[in-house]
Amino acid sequence: MAGKAPNTRGRFAAAVVFFTVGIFGALVTGVTALVLWLSTWIGSISLAAFVVCILFGIMALVSYELNIRDTVERVRSQLEVVSEVAGMFQRVHRWFEQQWLYLLQIAALLVNDREKKPGKAPKKK
Repeated sequence: MAGKAPNTRGRFAAAVVFFTVGIFGALVTGVTALVLWLSTWIGSISLAAFVVCILFGIMALVSYELNIRDTVERVRSQLEVVSEVAGMFQRVHRWFEQQWLYLLQIAALLVNDREKKPGKAPKKK
């Protein structure tokens, strides 16, 4: 099939998967090497792992404070606006529902009144 174009989506997805797996493997290897190197200085692998864990926790807190906090606050305020708008729509929907039910009750009363009114009797042959 000479006119068939290559599947670029599949190639992109495969590249992203391989990149993610490669980065994850590099991070695990790097952290393991850091723990082993630190354990040669401290003399305990578990204490070295704890120190590295504390180091990553501090890095995560600093990253949150410097980069992510503003974004989280912005998303929180946008969610509050969405919640207010959803509440407004819910109130409007309930109002329309009440009005519709009221109109249906009026229509039912009108139909019942028509059925109760005496009409002409059908002619006998």
